[in-house]
Amino acid sequence: MQEIPCKDYVVQVGHGLLASVPSQLLQLLPNITSFIVVSDSNVAPLYAQTLLQGFKRRAELYVIPAGEASKNRRMKAAIEDFMLEKRMHRDCCVVALGGGVVGDLAGFVASTYMRGVPFVQIPTSLLACVDSSIGGKTGIDVEAGKNLVGAFHQPKRVFVDLDLLSTLPKRELINGMAEIIKAGAIYSDALFSMLESNVDAILALKQDVVLSMVAASIAIKTTVVDEDEKEHGLRAILNFGHSIGHGIEAIMQPELLHGECVAIGMVKEAEIARGLGLCTSATVGRLLRCIKAFGLPVRVPSRAATATVLERMEVDKKNSGGIKKLILLTSIGKVHSNPFTVAVEDSRIAHVLEPQVLVVPPSQPISGTVNVPGSKSISNRVLLLAALGAGTCRISGLLHSDDTQVMMDVLQYLGAQFSWEDDGDVLVVVGTAGKFPPSVPSHWYLSNAGTAARFLTTVATLAGSKVHLTGNARMQERPISDLVDALVANGCAIEYGNRKGCPPLEISPTGLPGGVLHLAGKVSSQYVSSVLLSAPYADAPLELQLAEDNPTSFPYIQMTTQLMELFGIHVQTLGSKNRFVVPQGVYSNPPRVHVEVDASSATYPLALAAISGGRVVVPGLGQSSCQGDAAFFTALEAMGCTGGQDDSCTYVQGPPRGSLKAIEIDMETMTDAFMTLAVLAAAATGRTKITGIANQRVKECNRIAVMVEELAKCGVESGELPDGIWIQGRGGGLLTPPLTFPNIPAKIACHNDHRIAMSFAVLGAYWPHIVITDKECTDKTFPSFWDECSTALRVSFQVPSYPPPPLATKAASTIYLIGMRGVGKTSLGKHAASALGLHWIDMDEYLEAHPLLLGMPIKEYVAVHGWAAFRAQEVACLQLWAKDPPQNTIISCGGGVVESAAAVALLTQASNVIYLQRELADVQAALAHDTSRPAYGEAIADVFHRRAPLFAASSSFVFAMLAGDVDYPRINRDFERLVTVVLGRFDSNALKSQPDSYFVSLTFPHYTSKKTLIETVTHKAHAVELRVDLLESVEKPFIAHQVRCGLE
Repeated sequence: MQEIPCKDYVVQVGHGLLASVPSQLLQLLPNITSFIVVSDSNVAPLYAQTLLQGFKRRAELYVIPAGEASKNRRMKAAIEDFMLEKRMHRDCCVVALGGGVVGDLAGFVASTYMRGVPFVQIPTSLLACVDSSIGGKTGIDVEAGKNLVGAFHQPKRVFVDLDLLSTLPKRELINGMAEIIKAGAIYSDALFSMLESNVDAILALKQDVVLSMVAASIAIKTTVVDEDEKEHGLRAILNFGHSIGHGIEAIMQPELLHGECVAIGMVKEAEIARGLGLCTSATVGRLLRCIKAFGLPVRVPSRAATATVLERMEVDKKNSGGIKKLILLTSIGKVHSNPFTVAVEDSRIAHVLEPQVLVVPPSQPISGTVNVPGSKSISNRVLLLAALGAGTCRISGLLHSDDTQVMMDVLQYLGAQFSWEDDGDVLVVVGTAGKFPPSVPSHWYLSNAGTAARFLTTVATLAGSKVHLTGNARMQERPISDLVDALVANGCAIEYGNRKGCPPLEISPTGLPGGVLHLAGKVSSQYVSSVLLSAPYADAPLELQLAEDNPTSFPYIQMTTQLMELFGIHVQTLGSKNRFVVPQGVYSNPPRVHVEVDASSATYPLALAAISGGRVVVPGLGQSSCQGDAAFFTALEAMGCTGGQDDSCTYVQGPPRGSLKAIEIDMETMTDAFMTLAVLAAAATGRTKITGIANQRVKECNRIAVMVEELAKCGVESGELPDGIWIQGRGGGLLTPPLTFPNIPAKIACHNDHRIAMSFAVLGAYWPHIVITDKECTDKTFPSFWDECSTALRVSFQVPSYPPPPLATKAASTIYLIGMRGVGKTSLGKHAASALGLHWIDMDEYLEAHPLLLGMPIKEYVAVHGWAAFRAQEVACLQLWAKDPPQNTIISCGGGVVESAAAVALLTQASNVIYLQRELADVQAALAHDTSRPAYGEAIADVFHRRAPLFAASSSFVFAMLAGDVDYPRINRDFERLVTVVLGRFDSNALKSQPDSYFVSLTFPHYTSKKTLIETVTHKAHAVELRVDLLESVEKPFIAHQVRCGLE
């Protein structure tokens, strides 16, 4: 157990603390005569009785419904009323037993009850343990946003019993990891490194690791809070990731949890810092990999529209003068300071939020010096060699990407150890010397990392236990049969999991027998490299014989043998290029290895110079490079550029804009660069033919077919060849693109292929209207691509915009809400008005305030004049609004407005009348304790049934709510969406901002028993079509019931 001081109290962290809490509190707070334990419906049944039985003095329990929806004014008042009813005075103590919702709510109650009573936190979620229970922030959510009403009220003690985490659902555990990752990212490289190295132990709740982690995270927060209790300076750093995170959370709750939204926010705010030059790709890469390692999301959900996120971000305590202010990383463990918050314009925030990007053709040639990240090919090879080798190796220049991360994940399974130095610029690898654990994790998921999948297939035969090697859907379509067949023929045991010839693979730990191994290397040189890299650990010296005299992409095979030589294993090449002899041995790790820049990634900035007539220099790619794509500049020379290379850099000077020349070229030695050349060919004069690239059909996508398809969107003719592509250029010495080019956006489908995205970004610099629909797929090899283009080359990008929907007319912009008392007209209407920027009128309040109508409280008016007179005043009010409709306004009518035939007639003539429909039992429950309004004088059920057909007749829309539904955030969101449809503001063009959009058509005869199935089949769909014509009945009550029961 550890005790961490914070302000005037102590945070206890350990295992098995709960049972001792009552005795400790009785000793700590001797003057307290009563306790109230506030918990929720999930936690109370598990732990509340332990506390209640331990208190020798009087203790009460108050249980709130679990979930964020309980953190509101009504629940706070209910707890206070309960305490008053129990005659609790200033000598009581509030004990919060639960997660962040319970702690925030109970703490706020304690801060105001009797002007402040003592308060104790017992957090039961990981998120609350390390965040909300520390620092004294309490509060509730209101319609305008989260935590906007509250107080600073420090607890008397915080008890963090880590045993309580054992009952926490895994998703909630992972949710809490976001705050711990944040703590390390902003304040402690040591904590962050611990997280990177202990993912599995943490998720398995290994006691010593979890205790160290939680204590370190709490110590960071207490240190910050001690220095800045009221958030005037340093404490602002605790909001890293929260500005964007809260904007997303306001839209996505309850589908996404708080920590999940913060995780996305951290990534996006780090990307902003990188774009401003405050941190490097290495910093962003470490953060991204750590977040993903714990299973947290990193991408903005498709439903979180950029404009809406920006709007929700406006309500943020850090903002001032309408300017959004963020916490920005400078490196892991450090943030920008003096000031801690940095003003960031909306356009920069929108750029990182939006999945799409519109390239703006520059008016001047593109010139500059571009820093390209490390080679993916070399990075993966060096990682594997160092992990297989003996000793410690420090790798600089390593590519920080998804592909290298999946490689590192598996190498850790095999016993390799990784740590970072120099702010993440140097990776320290402690190798295994080829000695793997007797049992390794069996599931190797490699996403769409083809290099890792092929290299690790052979490595898996050397593992200590059976391996299931798999990847995403595209990976399961990519061929690997030539490699598998060769290994099986050599004595390995490998079976296909689903489809013959493709992953997933079931690989047994047979070892690699060695001897002569025959392999077909035409499809991919990576098959050859896979065998060569593992060959020193075969049971006998291995001779690799290729079926082809000239294997595909031979420079990559040379790269492999040269790197093996660097690690102490000499490969003897026999014949021309198709026989290799590898001795048995153990790689000897060199002390330091530097990964040169990625030649394939360098083709894009060089091509930007070529297409625009500018001059671009790429440092770090010299004439001694072992990468085949390093010769790309020679192809550009053939097209009319001036290029060159020395020991340290490559440069290209493009010809005048529009004067590139078509060429015919065999790109077999630089196949990954063919797409870059293809887009240049589109801007050249004449027909270009590219051959020798047949293997590109089995990459991240069928790149040749996709290139033909996407060029067609840009008005460029092209076609496939047996081993290549032809492109009819549209150049011709013009300074501006021909007017015949498409004026509508060419939305490039990237197929999750980084090279498609970057290639068409180059073409976008030549003519307008090219939209890259998935800019984030460039993270695979060039995470900082868009930043480098923007800062180093001054290429401009915009968020694509689409025409807004037509505005509603004056009358059509007025919405009337009708329905029984207690259905939520006021709460739903106010929320929608606030969220959508509309005016709000409560008819009852309007009547009471208007001197020519009531001019007094309704209850008093009815007592004096009767209900009939009151109904007449309601009609008069509706007549006023019918003559001069309030624009952009939601009006909540009284529940009995439909009792008047004249009022029904007026409502029927109105354009937008929404009937809020709830079940009778919910209405009765809501009205049970309402004494503020005059009584009906008859049974609520009788009123309900009499008015129901009148509400239906008066309305043009029905908003039906499920019986017992208290998920208010979702109900508010659904109602807000309905209002946007009613006002004609729903923009179906918003779906165009997604890389791909999908809809599902539901054709069931009824939905009452289909809710779970519907949730499954509509998962991630952007729209759902309800085939009303196929329902058992098309009567409105039946349809409303189906929507309530099956589709909410």
